[in-house]
Amino acid sequence: MTVYAAGQDEPSQLRLRTHGGHGDVILRLAHEFTTQRISRVHTRGLYEVSNSFYLYEILDLEENEIVVYHWHPIGASPITTPHLHVSAAGAIVLKQRAGSRLAGRKTQLGRFHLPTGDIQLEDIVELLIREFAVEPLRPDWATVLHENRREARREGT
Repeated sequence: MTVYAAGQDEPSQLRLRTHGGHGDVILRLAHEFTTQRISRVHTRGLYEVSNSFYLYEILDLEENEIVVYHWHPIGASPITTPHLHVSAAGAIVLKQRAGSRLAGRKTQLGRFHLPTGDIQLEDIVELLIREFAVEPLRPDWATVLHENRREARREGT
């Protein structure tokens, strides 16, 4: 899936305005879908479409990652379940037992694969509006997201 935002040249990358003192952010997204024929109707077949990969990156205007949601069930990574990277999180030093050889060692939180469960585009839109203070394009955005989620549940996706 490729998205072109109105007035923006980069595919699948949207610069989003915020309010309330937050800086603007960039949303970069990617989805892959698979199709499978499920029946024949006359000469045309019906197909089932399912999501097989997603990536949602929330970046600052210099394109540094803030948070990234991934699901890549196939690939080189041993992590094949949906997860979150908090890339902007700094390194921390976790207290160790006395005499530990790991004392003072930094833990890079941004490299952690934090499990999330399945994340939908509606979840990202809500996160951007509620937490990053992105200005919604329509006043009924919460109702639209609710209806989309209800429809997806009805369809079993």
